Amino acid sequence: MRKNILVLLCVAFIIQFTGLLPLQAGHYYYKQISLKDGLPSTVRCILTDEQGFVWIGTRSGLGRYDGHELKKYIHQANNPHSIPHNLIYQMIEDEQNNIWILTDKGVARYRRQSDDFFIPTNESGNNIIVYSVCLTKGGVLFGSKNKIFFYNYQDASLRLLQSFEREPNYNVTLLTLWDEHTLLCCSRWQGLLLLDLKTGKYNPPPFDCGKEIMNIFIDSQKRIWVAPYNGGLNCLTRDGKLLATYTTRNSSLSNNVVLSLAEREGQIWIGTDGGGINILDPETGQFSLLEHIPGRDNYSLPANSILCLYNDRNNNMWAGSIRNGLISIREVSMKTYKDVLPGNDRGLSNSTVLSLFQESENRIWIGTDGGGINSFNPFTEKFAHYPSTWEDKVASICPFTPGKLLISLFSQGVFIFNPATGEKHPFTIVDNETNTRLCNRRKAVNLLQNTPHSILFLGDHVYKYNLKEQTFNIATEQEGQDIIGTLLPIGNYQDYTYINDTKHIYELDNRTNRLKALYSCRKDTVINSVSRDKEGHFWIGSNYGLIHYHPGTKTKTLIPTSLFGEITLLVCDQQGKVWIGADSMLFAWLIKEKKFVLFGESDGAILNEYLSKPQLLSMQGDIYMGGVKGLLHINSKLPLTTSELPQLQLSNVIINGESVNDKLSGNPKGISAPWNSNITIRIMSKEEDIFRQKVYKYQIEGLNDQQIESYNPELAIRSLPPGSYKIMASCTAKDGSWIPTKKY
Repeated sequence: MRKNILVLLCVAFIIQFTGLLPLQAGHYYYKQISLKDGLPSTVRCILTDEQGFVWIGTRSGLGRYDGHELKKYIHQANNPHSIPHNLIYQMIEDEQNNIWILTDKGVARYRRQSDDFFIPTNESGNNIIVYSVCLTKGGVLFGSKNKIFFYNYQDASLRLLQSFEREPNYNVTLLTLWDEHTLLCCSRWQGLLLLDLKTGKYNPPPFDCGKEIMNIFIDSQKRIWVAPYNGGLNCLTRDGKLLATYTTRNSSLSNNVVLSLAEREGQIWIGTDGGGINILDPETGQFSLLEHIPGRDNYSLPANSILCLYNDRNNNMWAGSIRNGLISIREVSMKTYKDVLPGNDRGLSNSTVLSLFQESENRIWIGTDGGGINSFNPFTEKFAHYPSTWEDKVASICPFTPGKLLISLFSQGVFIFNPATGEKHPFTIVDNETNTRLCNRRKAVNLLQNTPHSILFLGDHVYKYNLKEQTFNIATEQEGQDIIGTLLPIGNYQDYTYINDTKHIYELDNRTNRLKALYSCRKDTVINSVSRDKEGHFWIGSNYGLIHYHPGTKTKTLIPTSLFGEITLLVCDQQGKVWIGADSMLFAWLIKEKKFVLFGESDGAILNEYLSKPQLLSMQGDIYMGGVKGLLHINSKLPLTTSELPQLQLSNVIINGESVNDKLSGNPKGISAPWNSNITIRIMSKEEDIFRQKVYKYQIEGLNDQQIESYNPELAIRSLPPGSYKIMASCTAKDGSWIPTKKY
């Protein structure tokens, strides 16, 4: 007797709106889906559907992307339900959520249940070949060669609506509604015409932009944008009045060959052939430019030839490039600066950041691991490198005398550095014997200016240097208190300076120069990083995670989470967040809300092995965190949460290597399978940011109560015993909370 298992598939879903909306950001982050993901290099059209999938039309087939995996659809000669041809012209989703694919050999309609395509035919049984599409009341209009077809929602029919005579043949390559019964049609080589859908008569529009038209677009203000080949861009009214002409000669437009147009928040996005993307404010005529800059991976446009632009229902911008795949363009409040070639002022001299110090609002000093010292201007985002310090490992930086810095070089000692000349001279700590002991012990001496007149040298003890008298004094330590590991500065507050080693947090009284321990960790806990919030509480990043210490009540609390293990770096901002670097990822602990938030690439935070010391709360309130892969800058205006929680939905079910989506039935969806089957269940999240990094939680009800947490949107099940099972799935929202699981 064949034993089967019944698997029911449940996913959690909920939509909830909050009062916090995204703010304007100063940078764009570019996520590229290209050849390495299996996508052909030239993207002709883009669509995001109601379920959240991204559809990508190319000259070599169709792609569907769920945020993690790209699925390809190609023409198969022996399969009548494959796409008719691999060359995709356009795509659209209608009001009934039908997805239409316009190919070189016919139009196709996607069938979700069977994950294939229905190919409509005309009265002669031939495929219907169309080149353009637009939505209208009651259905969908398709432009063809001297013909307009109409898909009727009421009877689900696709029929010829109107034909017109025009010599030579007029291929309608772009289509948009002019009014209720008139279409503005564009032919790439035959110009524009207005077609009356009732009579089939056509007339020229009230303006002439020539025969070779690359693109047309009607914006939200009913302005008409026309891009003649190599003629820049014209803006007109419906009655033919020319509002503006933009070319490389009379404006900041970067290229006269305009390939694509889109609108976002009242601005016109202009994709060019070699000039990147120009963003035009029609009210002021001002342009901003997105272009490819070598050496600025993820923070400059990957390609300068943009064939199509698409603004989706979540206000995300997408670009289809020539030879560089699909590009997601997102405004972000974070940016990671990496290393660049010598002579380039847009990055670091070495990717690993060891130390940070802000001298003024427009100057932050950065110590690198082998690239010497760098300075950074937050307003211009430009770096200065100092060749005289090349190959130096700059472990710590602090001010010294006017115009000079003190820098601590790993295994070399402390030096006086003159930024104006690039010269550095050795500085002796106390005496030669002490200096040799501190500087040759394979540990860095850390520096901190604790008062206007003194500097702390943190080594095996706290050495206080008086700038006026040029003398050293060792801080008085508590009897029996041993300093363990490296002393790191936490910061100054009124008459006190706070310091930590791997086991303690210390308070130094700057008036008496006495050092006492405020906090000691127990057993095998190791302190990696400490920051003090505006309430005077300490947040400790340890090998066991996040610890909160209240000095007033002397209570400590370990904040439980499964998101990460050891914390290597943390820093508090001025807005109630503790920024955390752990497991090469970035998190924030919202102190008031008591929630963790995970940030990823789509926020502008790349994977980075954060180090324990390079952290800075800047004079502007921004956060800087250093690691092996560069310097992360977090804008203080970063929004706390998103306005929408995601919906999880089933993407694919694979049994023994074959998709069985078309065999799922019931509510919730279920399927019967042999007991020894290998089952893979893939889910996807429908939300504003398809690339958002999240944690998934799975549970197999009927097997045990174990919950499986993973960053993978896929659950693999091997050989369940005979029985009925329910698969439950959930994921983290942007604010770190779990989406409630809906049970069936």
